[in-house]
Amino acid sequence: MLDYSITSEKVGEKRSIKPMLKRISRRHKVEKVFGDGLYDTNKNFDELKKRKIKAAIKIRRNADGGPPYVKPHMKARLAEVKKYQKWSYKSWAKKRHYGQRWMVEGTFSRLKGYFGEYACSKGTGHIRSEMGLKVYYLNKLV
Repeated sequence: MLDYSITSEKVGEKRSIKPMLKRISRRHKVEKVFGDGLYDTNKNFDELKKRKIKAAIKIRRNADGGPPYVKPHMKARLAEVKKYQKWSYKSWAKKRHYGQRWMVEGTFSRLKGYFGEYACSKGTGHIRSEMGLKVYYLNKLV
């Protein structure tokens, strides 16, 4: 696991990958980002395009082709939406290697399996430290 963030259950559904990419790219070259439908936003696709990173982010089922006039910050996602609609989910997933996302889910499953789903610590700083140790030891085990 290269990066993680600590949030409460009250955090909004839309997730931004920009802070995570900033932290990871200091130490690693990021070539592709896998994400579920929660990451399907214009902002995320735009950020990946700026950084020349391939996106394997699942497009939401109800995604449409966009408005007649496409704003620049919408182009990257809309291009992927059109491919997704043209190819069908199964073909899109194969071409984007979306099946490799199981490795990400497996890592979170192992983390929860070894250390439990909740933090024992109280306070954000202590929780951050606890999770940092858990991630450190998970990386040592794997």
